[in-house]
Amino acid sequence: MYNGSRAIAAACCLALIAGCGGDKATKSAEKAPIAAPKAIDEKASLLGDGDDSAGNATSYEPTGAIVADSGFRPDADGFSFENYGNDVEPQNMTPYEVEDIFGNQVCVRGTGETCKLSPLAAKWMEAQNESMAGGHCMGFSVTALRMFNKTVDPKDYGAAKPIDIKIQGNVNLQALIAEDFVFQAFPTVQQQIIEGSPNEVLKQLETDLNSGDEAHTIGIYQADGGGGHAITPFAVEDRGNGQKKILVYDNNFPGIIRAIDVNTNKNTWRYVGGTNPKDLGQVYEGDADTQSLSLLPTSPGEEYQPCPFCSGESSTEGDAKDFGTVLGKAKQYNEIRLTTAKKTHPHLILEDADGHRTGIVDGELIREIPDVRIARNLAVQNWNETAEPVFQAPVGLPLTVHVDGSELPKAVNSGITITGPGLDVEVDSIRLAPGQQDTVTFPGDGAGLVYETDGKAKSSPDLYATIEDGDVTKDGAYYVVGTAALGFSAGSTVGFTLDQEAGTFTLDTTGTKPSAVSDGLGGKSLYVATLVRANAKGESTWLTDPILLKGGDNGERLTIDYRGAPARSKPLKIVGGRPDGPKTTYVANPEK
Repeated sequence: MYNGSRAIAAACCLALIAGCGGDKATKSAEKAPIAAPKAIDEKASLLGDGDDSAGNATSYEPTGAIVADSGFRPDADGFSFENYGNDVEPQNMTPYEVEDIFGNQVCVRGTGETCKLSPLAAKWMEAQNESMAGGHCMGFSVTALRMFNKTVDPKDYGAAKPIDIKIQGNVNLQALIAEDFVFQAFPTVQQQIIEGSPNEVLKQLETDLNSGDEAHTIGIYQADGGGGHAITPFAVEDRGNGQKKILVYDNNFPGIIRAIDVNTNKNTWRYVGGTNPKDLGQVYEGDADTQSLSLLPTSPGEEYQPCPFCSGESSTEGDAKDFGTVLGKAKQYNEIRLTTAKKTHPHLILEDADGHRTGIVDGELIREIPDVRIARNLAVQNWNETAEPVFQAPVGLPLTVHVDGSELPKAVNSGITITGPGLDVEVDSIRLAPGQQDTVTFPGDGAGLVYETDGKAKSSPDLYATIEDGDVTKDGAYYVVGTAALGFSAGSTVGFTLDQEAGTFTLDTTGTKPSAVSDGLGGKSLYVATLVRANAKGESTWLTDPILLKGGDNGERLTIDYRGAPARSKPLKIVGGRPDGPKTTYVANPEK
Protein backbone atom coordinates (compact mmCIF):
# COMPACT_ATOMS: atom_id res chain seq x y z
CA MET A 1 0.00 0.00 0.00
CA TYR A 2 1.24 3.35 1.12
CA ASN A 3 3.92 5.36 2.88
CA GLY A 4 1.31 7.88 3.93
CA SER A 5 3.02 11.25 3.51
CA ARG A 6 2.96 14.12 1.05
CA ALA A 7 6.67 14.45 1.65
CA ILE A 8 7.37 11.21 -0.16
CA ALA A 9 4.49 11.07 -2.64
CA ALA A 10 6.72 11.77 -5.63
CA ALA A 11 9.29 9.17 -4.63
CA CYS A 12 6.53 6.63 -4.07
CA CYS A 13 5.18 7.19 -7.56
CA LEU A 14 8.61 6.47 -9.02
CA ALA A 15 8.82 3.28 -6.98
CA LEU A 16 5.36 1.84 -7.65
CA ILE A 17 6.66 -0.86 -9.94
CA ALA A 18 8.97 -2.01 -7.18
CA GLY A 19 6.08 -2.04 -4.68
CA CYS A 20 6.62 1.22 -2.78
CA GLY A 21 5.74 0.68 0.87
CA GLY A 22 4.58 -2.88 0.31
CA ASP A 23 7.70 -4.96 0.95
CA LYS A 24 7.54 -7.57 3.66
CA ALA A 25 8.82 -6.32 6.99
CA THR A 26 12.47 -7.04 7.71
CA LYS A 27 14.09 -7.43 11.09
CA SER A 28 17.07 -5.44 12.24
CA ALA A 29 20.26 -7.41 11.83
CA GLU A 30 21.67 -6.42 15.20
CA LYS A 31 19.88 -6.54 18.54
CA ALA A 32 21.10 -4.18 21.21
CA PRO A 33 21.25 -5.46 24.78
CA ILE A 34 18.10 -4.83 26.77
CA ALA A 35 18.99 -2.49 29.60
CA ALA A 36 17.33 0.49 31.18
CA PRO A 37 17.95 3.34 28.70
CA LYS A 38 19.32 6.70 29.68
CA ALA A 39 16.74 9.41 30.18
CA ILE A 40 16.06 11.36 27.02
CA ASP A 41 16.09 15.13 27.06
CA GLU A 42 12.89 15.71 25.13
CA LYS A 43 9.61 14.44 26.53
CA ALA A 44 7.46 17.12 24.94
CA SER A 45 3.97 16.75 23.63
CA LEU A 46 2.79 18.37 20.44
CA LEU A 47 2.41 21.63 22.37
CA GLY A 48 6.05 21.59 23.32
CA ASP A 49 5.88 21.50 27.10
CA GLY A 50 3.95 18.28 27.63
CA ASP A 51 3.60 16.97 31.17
CA ASP A 52 6.03 15.33 33.53
CA SER A 53 4.50 11.87 33.55
CA ALA A 54 7.32 10.35 31.57
CA GLY A 55 9.92 12.26 33.55
CA ASN A 56 8.68 10.73 36.79
CA ALA A 57 8.47 7.20 35.43
CA THR A 58 11.27 4.73 36.05
CA SER A 59 12.47 2.54 33.21
CA TYR A 60 12.17 -1.18 33.78
CA GLU A 61 15.42 -3.17 33.60
CA PRO A 62 15.05 -6.93 32.98
CA THR A 63 17.12 -9.37 34.99
CA GLY A 64 15.63 -12.65 33.80
CA ALA A 65 16.15 -14.62 30.60
CA ILE A 66 15.02 -12.91 27.37
CA VAL A 67 13.05 -15.59 25.51
CA ALA A 68 11.76 -13.43 22.66
CA ASP A 69 13.18 -10.23 21.16
CA SER A 70 12.41 -8.30 17.97
CA GLY A 71 15.34 -5.90 18.38
CA PHE A 72 13.12 -2.84 18.76
CA ARG A 73 14.31 -0.43 21.47
CA PRO A 74 12.21 2.49 22.85
CA ASP A 75 15.19 4.85 23.15
CA ALA A 76 16.02 4.44 19.45
CA ASP A 77 12.95 3.13 17.66
CA GLY A 78 10.26 4.90 19.68
CA PHE A 79 9.51 8.61 19.60
CA SER A 80 10.88 11.19 22.03
CA PHE A 81 7.55 13.00 22.36
CA GLU A 82 4.45 11.88 24.18
CA ASN A 83 1.09 10.69 22.93
CA TYR A 84 -1.36 13.54 22.37
CA GLY A 85 -5.09 14.01 21.81
CA ASN A 86 -7.05 16.37 19.60
CA ASP A 87 -6.98 19.10 22.21
CA VAL A 88 -3.59 20.25 20.85
CA GLU A 89 -5.05 20.55 17.33
CA PRO A 90 -2.73 18.18 15.44
CA GLN A 91 -2.84 17.57 11.71
CA ASN A 92 -5.14 14.57 11.49
CA MET A 93 -6.27 12.84 8.29
CA THR A 94 -7.14 14.82 5.18
CA PRO A 95 -8.58 13.57 1.87
CA TYR A 96 -5.00 12.75 0.84
CA GLU A 97 -4.71 10.11 3.57
CA VAL A 98 -8.18 8.66 2.94
CA GLU A 99 -7.34 8.14 -0.73
CA ASP A 100 -4.01 6.68 0.35
CA ILE A 101 -5.95 4.05 2.30
CA PHE A 102 -8.76 3.12 -0.09
CA GLY A 103 -7.61 4.31 -3.52
CA ASN A 104 -9.30 6.96 -5.64
CA GLN A 105 -12.72 5.31 -5.46
CA VAL A 106 -13.32 7.65 -2.49
CA CYS A 107 -12.73 10.80 -4.59
CA VAL A 108 -15.71 12.34 -6.36
CA ARG A 109 -13.17 14.17 -8.45
CA GLY A 110 -9.47 14.97 -8.35
CA THR A 111 -6.72 12.93 -6.74
CA GLY A 112 -4.00 13.37 -4.14
CA GLU A 113 -3.93 16.95 -2.88
CA THR A 114 -6.95 17.78 -5.08
CA CYS A 115 -9.11 14.81 -4.03
CA LYS A 116 -12.68 15.86 -3.28
CA LEU A 117 -13.99 13.13 -1.02
CA SER A 118 -17.38 11.54 -1.51
CA PRO A 119 -19.85 12.45 1.26
CA LEU A 120 -19.55 8.94 2.70
CA ALA A 121 -15.76 9.10 2.70
CA ALA A 122 -15.87 12.55 4.28
CA LYS A 123 -18.12 11.24 7.05
CA TRP A 124 -15.79 8.28 7.60
CA MET A 125 -12.77 10.59 7.84
CA GLU A 126 -14.55 12.92 10.26
CA ALA A 127 -15.58 10.02 12.50
CA GLN A 128 -12.05 8.59 12.54
CA ASN A 129 -10.47 11.96 13.30
CA GLU A 130 -12.94 12.51 16.14
CA SER A 131 -12.11 9.10 17.59
CA MET A 132 -8.54 10.31 18.16
CA ALA A 133 -9.71 12.84 20.76
CA GLY A 134 -8.47 10.73 23.68
CA GLY A 135 -5.06 10.06 22.15
CA HIS A 136 -3.22 8.79 19.06
CA CYS A 137 -1.63 5.78 20.77
CA MET A 138 -2.39 3.26 18.01
CA GLY A 139 -0.88 5.60 15.44
CA PHE A 140 2.26 6.00 17.54
CA SER A 141 2.73 2.24 17.81
CA VAL A 142 2.02 1.42 14.15
CA THR A 143 4.20 4.27 12.83
CA ALA A 144 7.11 3.26 15.06
CA LEU A 145 6.79 -0.38 13.96
CA ARG A 146 6.63 0.54 10.28
CA MET A 147 9.78 2.64 10.62
CA PHE A 148 11.51 -0.17 12.51
CA ASN A 149 10.53 -2.67 9.81
CA LYS A 150 11.68 -0.28 7.07
CA THR A 151 8.35 0.01 5.26
CA VAL A 152 8.46 3.72 6.15
CA ASP A 153 11.72 5.68 6.10
CA PRO A 154 12.15 7.94 9.15
CA LYS A 155 14.41 10.20 7.08
CA ASP A 156 11.35 11.29 5.12
CA TYR A 157 10.03 12.72 8.38
CA GLY A 158 13.10 14.48 9.65
CA ALA A 159 15.76 12.15 11.08
CA ALA A 160 17.56 8.84 10.59
CA LYS A 161 16.06 7.39 13.78
CA PRO A 162 12.52 7.82 15.13
CA ILE A 163 13.80 9.00 18.52
CA ASP A 164 15.42 12.02 16.83
CA ILE A 165 12.34 13.15 14.88
CA LYS A 166 10.68 16.35 16.07
CA ILE A 167 6.88 16.58 16.17
CA GLN A 168 6.29 20.31 16.45
CA GLY A 169 5.46 21.73 13.02
CA ASN A 170 5.93 18.29 11.44
CA VAL A 171 2.48 18.06 9.82
CA ASN A 172 3.54 15.17 7.58
CA LEU A 173 4.41 13.03 10.60
CA GLN A 174 1.26 14.10 12.42
CA ALA A 175 -0.83 13.07 9.39
CA LEU A 176 1.00 9.72 9.16
CA ILE A 177 0.37 9.00 12.85
CA ALA A 178 -3.32 9.79 12.31
CA GLU A 179 -3.46 7.56 9.22
CA ASP A 180 -1.76 4.70 11.06
CA PHE A 181 -4.12 5.20 14.01
CA VAL A 182 -7.00 3.91 11.86
CA PHE A 183 -5.29 0.56 11.22
CA GLN A 184 -7.48 -0.61 14.10
CA ALA A 185 -10.58 0.21 11.98
CA PHE A 186 -9.50 -1.74 8.88
CA PRO A 187 -11.46 -4.97 8.33
CA THR A 188 -8.25 -6.67 7.14
CA VAL A 189 -6.63 -5.91 10.50
CA GLN A 190 -9.74 -6.69 12.56
CA GLN A 191 -10.05 -10.10 10.93
CA GLN A 192 -6.55 -11.00 12.11
CA ILE A 193 -6.65 -9.63 15.65
CA ILE A 194 -5.45 -12.25 18.11
CA GLU A 195 -7.58 -12.49 21.24
CA GLY A 196 -7.74 -15.12 23.91
CA SER A 197 -6.37 -15.90 27.32
CA PRO A 198 -3.17 -14.14 28.45
CA ASN A 199 -1.21 -17.36 27.91
CA GLU A 200 -2.53 -17.77 24.37
CA VAL A 201 -1.73 -14.18 23.45
CA LEU A 202 1.72 -14.46 25.02
CA LYS A 203 2.54 -17.66 23.13
CA GLN A 204 1.72 -16.08 19.76
CA LEU A 205 3.61 -12.92 20.63
CA GLU A 206 6.77 -14.84 21.54
CA THR A 207 6.62 -16.73 18.24
CA ASP A 208 6.23 -13.61 16.12
CA LEU A 209 8.81 -11.55 18.02
CA ASN A 210 11.43 -14.22 17.34
CA SER A 211 10.44 -14.99 13.74
CA GLY A 212 9.76 -11.44 12.61
CA ASP A 213 6.81 -12.73 10.56
CA GLU A 214 4.48 -10.12 12.03
CA ALA A 215 4.84 -6.93 14.08
CA HIS A 216 2.06 -6.44 16.60
CA THR A 217 0.59 -3.65 18.64
CA ILE A 218 -0.82 -4.75 21.99
CA GLY A 219 -4.31 -3.51 22.82
CA ILE A 220 -5.08 -3.40 26.53
CA TYR A 221 -8.43 -2.80 28.18
CA GLN A 222 -9.78 -2.80 31.68
CA ALA A 223 -11.46 -5.99 32.78
CA ASP A 224 -14.93 -4.44 32.44
CA GLY A 225 -14.24 -3.53 28.80
CA GLY A 226 -13.57 0.15 29.48
CA GLY A 227 -10.55 2.18 28.58
CA GLY A 228 -8.31 1.23 25.73
CA HIS A 229 -4.63 1.85 25.04
CA ALA A 230 -2.16 0.71 22.40
CA ILE A 231 1.47 -0.05 23.23
CA THR A 232 4.34 -1.67 21.37
CA PRO A 233 5.75 -5.05 22.54
CA PHE A 234 9.35 -5.81 21.66
CA ALA A 235 10.60 -8.56 23.99
CA VAL A 236 9.51 -11.15 26.56
CA GLU A 237 11.41 -11.84 29.80
CA ASP A 238 11.10 -15.12 31.71
CA ARG A 239 11.62 -14.56 35.44
CA GLY A 240 10.94 -18.18 36.40
CA ASN A 241 8.14 -19.82 38.39
CA GLY A 242 5.60 -19.00 35.70
CA GLN A 243 6.26 -15.26 35.86
CA LYS A 244 6.89 -13.47 32.57
CA LYS A 245 7.06 -9.86 31.52
CA ILE A 246 6.20 -8.37 28.12
CA LEU A 247 8.57 -5.46 27.55
CA VAL A 248 6.86 -2.58 25.79
CA TYR A 249 7.29 0.92 24.42
CA ASP A 250 4.41 2.94 25.88
CA ASN A 251 3.93 6.16 23.91
CA ASN A 252 2.70 7.90 27.07
CA PHE A 253 6.20 7.32 28.50
CA PRO A 254 8.73 7.96 25.69
CA GLY A 255 12.25 6.63 25.73
CA ILE A 256 11.88 4.10 28.55
CA ILE A 257 10.97 0.44 28.97
CA ARG A 258 7.65 -0.53 30.55
CA ALA A 259 6.46 -4.07 31.35
CA ILE A 260 3.24 -6.07 31.37
CA ASP A 261 3.21 -8.76 34.08
CA VAL A 262 1.91 -12.17 33.01
CA ASN A 263 1.35 -14.95 35.54
CA THR A 264 1.24 -18.05 33.35
CA ASN A 265 0.28 -20.25 36.33
CA LYS A 266 -2.91 -18.26 36.96
CA ASN A 267 -3.33 -17.16 33.33
CA THR A 268 -3.59 -13.48 34.35
CA TRP A 269 -1.97 -10.21 33.30
CA ARG A 270 -1.47 -6.79 34.86
CA TYR A 271 -0.15 -3.44 33.65
CA VAL A 272 0.33 -0.20 35.57
CA GLY A 273 -0.51 2.62 33.21
CA GLY A 274 0.67 5.42 35.47
CA THR A 275 3.62 6.21 37.67
CA ASN A 276 1.90 5.16 40.90
CA PRO A 277 1.22 1.39 41.27
CA LYS A 278 -1.30 2.15 44.03
CA ASP A 279 -3.46 4.25 41.72
CA LEU A 280 -5.99 1.56 40.82
CA GLY A 281 -7.59 3.84 38.24
CA GLN A 282 -4.51 3.30 36.11
CA VAL A 283 -4.08 -0.41 36.66
CA TYR A 284 -5.14 -2.67 33.80
CA GLU A 285 -5.54 -6.36 34.38
CA GLY A 286 -7.37 -9.40 33.14
CA ASP A 287 -7.59 -13.16 32.98
CA ALA A 288 -8.73 -15.92 30.64
CA ASP A 289 -12.35 -14.75 30.85
CA THR A 290 -11.96 -11.01 30.27
CA GLN A 291 -10.35 -11.24 26.80
CA SER A 292 -8.86 -7.82 27.60
CA LEU A 293 -5.45 -8.35 26.00
CA SER A 294 -5.13 -8.49 22.21
CA LEU A 295 -2.57 -8.37 19.40
CA LEU A 296 -3.24 -6.17 16.35
CA PRO A 297 -1.11 -7.03 13.30
CA THR A 298 0.64 -4.36 11.23
CA SER A 299 1.17 -5.90 7.79
CA PRO A 300 -2.51 -6.32 6.74
CA GLY A 301 -2.93 -2.57 7.01
CA GLU A 302 -0.06 -1.82 4.64
CA GLU A 303 -2.02 -2.71 1.51
CA TYR A 304 -4.85 -0.82 -0.15
CA GLN A 305 -7.91 -1.51 1.96
CA PRO A 306 -11.33 -2.78 0.91
CA CYS A 307 -13.74 0.09 1.46
CA PRO A 308 -16.43 -0.82 4.03
CA PHE A 309 -18.65 2.16 3.16
CA CYS A 310 -18.41 1.90 -0.65
CA SER A 311 -20.93 0.00 -2.75
CA GLY A 312 -20.17 -2.05 -5.85
CA GLU A 313 -18.06 -5.14 -6.36
CA SER A 314 -14.41 -5.88 -5.72
CA SER A 315 -12.18 -5.39 -8.72
CA THR A 316 -10.34 -8.47 -9.96
CA GLU A 317 -7.87 -6.79 -12.28
CA GLY A 318 -5.69 -3.73 -12.48
CA ASP A 319 -4.16 -1.61 -9.74
CA ALA A 320 -6.25 -1.59 -6.57
CA LYS A 321 -5.59 2.13 -6.25
CA ASP A 322 -7.27 2.83 -9.57
CA PHE A 323 -10.13 0.38 -9.35
CA GLY A 324 -10.71 0.20 -5.61
CA THR A 325 -11.99 -2.79 -3.69
CA VAL A 326 -14.97 -3.25 -1.40
CA LEU A 327 -15.93 -5.86 1.14
CA GLY A 328 -17.51 -9.02 -0.20
CA LYS A 329 -21.23 -9.50 0.44
CA ALA A 330 -20.67 -12.02 3.22
CA LYS A 331 -18.40 -9.61 5.12
CA GLN A 332 -20.41 -6.40 4.77
CA TYR A 333 -21.64 -4.75 7.93
CA ASN A 334 -23.47 -1.74 9.30
CA GLU A 335 -21.30 0.28 11.65
CA ILE A 336 -23.23 1.87 14.51
CA ARG A 337 -21.47 4.79 16.15
CA LEU A 338 -22.30 7.34 18.84
CA THR A 339 -21.30 10.87 17.89
CA THR A 340 -20.73 13.47 20.59
CA ALA A 341 -18.30 16.24 21.43
CA LYS A 342 -18.49 15.53 25.16
CA LYS A 343 -16.29 13.30 27.28
CA THR A 344 -19.35 12.45 29.37
CA HIS A 345 -21.81 10.82 27.04
CA PRO A 346 -24.74 8.39 26.89
CA HIS A 347 -24.28 4.73 26.03
CA LEU A 348 -25.62 2.72 23.12
CA ILE A 349 -27.34 -0.59 23.87
CA LEU A 350 -28.22 -2.76 20.87
CA GLU A 351 -31.15 -5.15 21.12
CA ASP A 352 -32.21 -7.81 18.60
CA ALA A 353 -35.63 -9.34 17.98
CA ASP A 354 -34.98 -12.03 20.61
CA GLY A 355 -34.18 -9.52 23.35
CA HIS A 356 -30.43 -10.13 23.29
CA ARG A 357 -28.39 -7.03 24.13
CA THR A 358 -24.92 -5.79 23.32
CA GLY A 359 -23.39 -2.62 24.74
CA ILE A 360 -22.61 -0.97 28.05
CA VAL A 361 -25.27 -1.88 30.60
CA ASP A 362 -24.93 -0.69 34.21
CA GLY A 363 -21.26 0.03 33.64
CA GLU A 364 -20.47 -3.37 32.14
CA LEU A 365 -19.79 -4.23 28.49
CA ILE A 366 -22.05 -7.15 27.56
CA ARG A 367 -22.06 -9.22 24.35
CA GLU A 368 -25.26 -11.18 23.83
CA ILE A 369 -26.13 -10.64 20.15
CA PRO A 370 -24.51 -13.21 17.85
CA ASP A 371 -22.43 -11.84 14.97
CA VAL A 372 -22.31 -8.26 16.33
CA ARG A 373 -18.68 -7.22 16.66
CA ILE A 374 -17.51 -4.64 19.18
CA ALA A 375 -14.69 -2.40 17.97
CA ARG A 376 -13.31 -0.79 21.11
CA ASN A 377 -11.34 2.37 20.49
CA LEU A 378 -7.64 2.37 21.33
CA ALA A 379 -7.42 6.09 21.93
CA VAL A 380 -7.27 6.88 25.62
CA GLN A 381 -4.52 9.27 26.72
CA ASN A 382 -3.37 8.29 30.20
CA TRP A 383 -6.75 6.58 30.62
CA ASN A 384 -8.61 9.78 31.53
CA GLU A 385 -11.68 8.96 29.45
CA THR A 386 -13.51 6.03 27.89
CA ALA A 387 -14.75 6.30 24.33
CA GLU A 388 -18.00 4.57 23.42
CA PRO A 389 -17.39 1.33 21.48
CA VAL A 390 -18.30 1.11 17.81
CA PHE A 391 -20.60 -1.77 16.87
CA GLN A 392 -20.54 -3.70 13.60
CA ALA A 393 -23.69 -5.63 12.73
CA PRO A 394 -24.18 -7.80 9.62
CA VAL A 395 -26.10 -6.05 6.85
CA GLY A 396 -29.75 -7.10 7.05
CA LEU A 397 -29.85 -7.64 10.83
CA PRO A 398 -32.76 -5.62 12.31
CA LEU A 399 -31.87 -3.88 15.58
CA THR A 400 -33.19 -1.44 18.13
CA VAL A 401 -30.57 0.95 19.49
CA HIS A 402 -31.26 2.36 22.94
CA VAL A 403 -29.62 5.72 23.65
CA ASP A 404 -29.14 5.39 27.39
CA GLY A 405 -28.68 8.59 29.40
CA SER A 406 -29.23 6.96 32.80
CA GLU A 407 -25.69 7.83 33.97
CA LEU A 408 -25.53 11.37 32.59
CA PRO A 409 -24.83 14.11 35.17
CA LYS A 410 -26.24 16.76 32.84
CA ALA A 411 -27.89 17.09 29.42
CA VAL A 412 -25.71 16.55 26.34
CA ASN A 413 -26.08 16.66 22.57
CA SER A 414 -25.40 13.37 20.81
CA GLY A 415 -26.14 11.56 17.60
CA ILE A 416 -26.15 8.11 16.02
CA THR A 417 -24.75 7.17 12.63
CA ILE A 418 -25.38 3.82 10.95
CA THR A 419 -23.02 3.31 8.02
CA GLY A 420 -23.14 0.43 5.55
CA PRO A 421 -22.03 -0.18 1.95
CA GLY A 422 -23.03 2.87 -0.07
CA LEU A 423 -25.29 4.30 2.63
CA ASP A 424 -25.14 6.29 5.85
CA VAL A 425 -28.25 7.08 7.89
CA GLU A 426 -28.13 9.22 10.98
CA VAL A 427 -30.04 10.84 13.79
CA ASP A 428 -28.34 14.08 14.75
CA SER A 429 -28.86 16.75 17.41
CA ILE A 430 -30.33 14.42 20.04
CA ARG A 431 -30.67 16.43 23.23
CA LEU A 432 -30.51 13.82 25.97
CA ALA A 433 -31.26 14.70 29.60
CA PRO A 434 -30.09 12.71 32.65
CA GLY A 435 -32.18 9.55 32.90
CA GLN A 436 -33.56 9.87 29.39
CA GLN A 437 -33.61 6.74 27.22
CA ASP A 438 -34.53 7.19 23.56
CA THR A 439 -34.60 4.49 20.89
CA VAL A 440 -33.74 4.16 17.22
CA THR A 441 -35.17 1.20 15.30
CA PHE A 442 -33.81 0.24 11.89
CA PRO A 443 -34.34 -2.80 9.64
CA GLY A 444 -30.66 -3.34 8.83
CA ASP A 445 -31.14 -3.16 5.06
CA GLY A 446 -30.93 0.60 4.63
CA ALA A 447 -34.69 1.09 4.25
CA GLY A 448 -34.88 3.83 6.89
CA LEU A 449 -35.30 4.17 10.65
CA VAL A 450 -37.70 5.24 13.40
CA TYR A 451 -36.69 7.49 16.31
CA GLU A 452 -38.66 7.64 19.56
CA THR A 453 -38.21 9.81 22.65
CA ASP A 454 -39.00 8.30 26.03
CA GLY A 455 -41.52 10.91 27.16
CA LYS A 456 -39.28 12.49 29.79
CA ALA A 457 -37.58 15.25 27.84
CA LYS A 458 -37.99 17.18 24.61
CA SER A 459 -35.69 16.12 21.76
CA SER A 460 -36.06 17.31 18.17
CA PRO A 461 -33.43 15.47 16.13
CA ASP A 462 -32.38 15.83 12.52
CA LEU A 463 -32.79 12.77 10.25
CA TYR A 464 -30.43 12.28 7.31
CA ALA A 465 -29.38 9.74 4.72
CA THR A 466 -26.24 9.85 2.58
CA ILE A 467 -26.59 7.64 -0.50
CA GLU A 468 -24.11 6.43 -3.11
CA ASP A 469 -26.12 6.15 -6.33
CA GLY A 470 -24.19 4.63 -9.23
CA ASP A 471 -20.66 5.35 -10.47
CA VAL A 472 -20.01 8.99 -9.63
CA THR A 473 -17.16 9.18 -12.16
CA LYS A 474 -19.73 8.57 -14.92
CA ASP A 475 -23.41 9.48 -14.53
CA GLY A 476 -23.88 8.56 -10.87
CA ALA A 477 -23.99 10.82 -7.82
CA TYR A 478 -23.91 11.01 -4.05
CA TYR A 479 -26.96 12.46 -2.31
CA VAL A 480 -27.37 13.81 1.20
CA VAL A 481 -31.08 14.12 1.93
CA GLY A 482 -32.86 14.81 5.17
CA THR A 483 -35.05 16.88 7.43
CA ALA A 484 -34.54 18.92 10.57
CA ALA A 485 -37.35 19.18 13.12
CA LEU A 486 -37.78 22.61 14.64
CA GLY A 487 -39.71 21.32 17.60
CA PHE A 488 -41.78 18.41 18.87
CA SER A 489 -42.48 17.31 22.39
CA ALA A 490 -41.36 14.43 24.58
CA GLY A 491 -42.84 11.03 23.81
CA SER A 492 -42.80 11.64 20.06
CA THR A 493 -42.02 9.20 17.28
CA VAL A 494 -40.68 10.21 13.86
CA GLY A 495 -38.98 8.29 11.08
CA PHE A 496 -38.19 8.01 7.43
CA THR A 497 -38.22 5.38 4.72
CA LEU A 498 -35.67 5.18 1.95
CA ASP A 499 -36.49 3.60 -1.41
CA GLN A 500 -33.15 3.39 -3.21
CA GLU A 501 -34.70 1.71 -6.26
CA ALA A 502 -37.14 4.59 -6.76
CA GLY A 503 -34.69 7.19 -5.49
CA THR A 504 -36.98 8.67 -2.82
CA PHE A 505 -36.69 9.72 0.83
CA THR A 506 -39.97 9.96 2.78
CA LEU A 507 -40.32 11.59 6.18
CA ASP A 508 -43.12 10.07 8.31
CA THR A 509 -44.45 12.25 11.14
CA THR A 510 -46.79 9.58 12.55
CA GLY A 511 -46.47 9.71 16.33
CA THR A 512 -45.02 13.20 16.63
CA LYS A 513 -46.51 15.59 19.19
CA PRO A 514 -46.24 19.35 18.77
CA SER A 515 -44.10 21.25 21.25
CA ALA A 516 -44.60 24.69 22.79
CA VAL A 517 -43.00 26.33 19.76
CA SER A 518 -45.90 24.95 17.70
CA ASP A 519 -48.62 26.72 19.70
CA GLY A 520 -51.07 28.39 17.36
CA LEU A 521 -50.03 26.22 14.42
CA GLY A 522 -53.01 23.88 14.52
CA GLY A 523 -51.23 21.00 16.24
CA LYS A 524 -48.55 20.83 13.59
CA SER A 525 -44.75 20.84 13.88
CA LEU A 526 -42.17 22.64 11.77
CA TYR A 527 -39.63 20.89 9.55
CA VAL A 528 -36.94 21.99 7.09
CA ALA A 529 -35.95 19.68 4.22
CA THR A 530 -32.62 19.72 2.42
CA LEU A 531 -30.94 17.92 -0.48
CA VAL A 532 -27.30 17.94 -1.56
CA ARG A 533 -26.18 16.30 -4.79
CA ALA A 534 -22.48 15.69 -5.49
CA ASN A 535 -21.21 14.35 -8.81
CA ALA A 536 -18.28 14.71 -11.16
CA LYS A 537 -19.65 18.08 -12.31
CA GLY A 538 -19.79 19.62 -8.85
CA GLU A 539 -22.16 20.04 -5.94
CA SER A 540 -25.73 21.38 -5.75
CA THR A 541 -27.84 22.17 -2.68
CA TRP A 542 -31.59 22.76 -2.20
CA LEU A 543 -33.29 23.97 1.00
CA THR A 544 -36.93 24.58 1.92
CA ASP A 545 -38.47 27.20 4.13
CA PRO A 546 -40.07 25.75 7.29
CA ILE A 547 -42.90 23.33 6.45
CA LEU A 548 -45.88 22.61 8.73
CA LEU A 549 -46.75 18.91 9.07
CA LYS A 550 -49.35 17.32 11.30
CA GLY A 551 -48.37 14.33 13.42
CA GLY A 552 -50.44 12.10 15.67
CA ASP A 553 -51.89 8.72 14.82
CA ASN A 554 -52.24 9.57 11.14
CA GLY A 555 -49.25 11.75 10.50
CA GLU A 556 -48.30 13.40 7.26
CA ARG A 557 -45.55 12.37 4.85
CA LEU A 558 -42.96 14.46 3.03
CA THR A 559 -41.36 12.80 -0.02
CA ILE A 560 -38.16 13.98 -1.69
CA ASP A 561 -37.38 12.55 -5.14
CA TYR A 562 -33.62 12.95 -4.83
CA ARG A 563 -32.71 11.13 -8.03
CA GLY A 564 -35.13 13.33 -9.99
CA ALA A 565 -33.51 16.55 -8.77
CA PRO A 566 -33.30 19.16 -11.54
CA ALA A 567 -30.34 21.20 -12.74
CA ARG A 568 -28.56 23.08 -9.98
CA SER A 569 -30.25 26.41 -10.81
CA LYS A 570 -33.78 25.01 -10.82
CA PRO A 571 -36.12 24.64 -7.79
CA LEU A 572 -36.82 21.17 -6.38
CA LYS A 573 -40.44 20.14 -5.86
CA ILE A 574 -41.30 18.13 -2.72
CA VAL A 575 -44.67 16.43 -2.15
CA GLY A 576 -46.37 16.33 1.26
CA GLY A 577 -49.63 15.11 2.80
CA ARG A 578 -51.32 12.03 4.24
CA PRO A 579 -51.07 8.78 2.24
CA ASP A 580 -54.82 8.71 1.64
CA GLY A 581 -55.44 12.47 1.49
CA PRO A 582 -54.77 15.50 -0.71
CA LYS A 583 -51.18 16.37 -1.54
CA THR A 584 -49.32 19.65 -1.19
CA THR A 585 -46.32 20.64 -3.27
CA TYR A 586 -43.49 22.47 -1.53
CA VAL A 587 -40.49 24.10 -3.13
CA ALA A 588 -36.85 23.72 -2.13
CA ASN A 589 -34.87 26.56 -3.63
CA PRO A 590 -31.32 26.08 -4.91
CA GLU A 591 -28.60 27.72 -2.91
CA LYS A 592 -26.46 30.10 -4.91
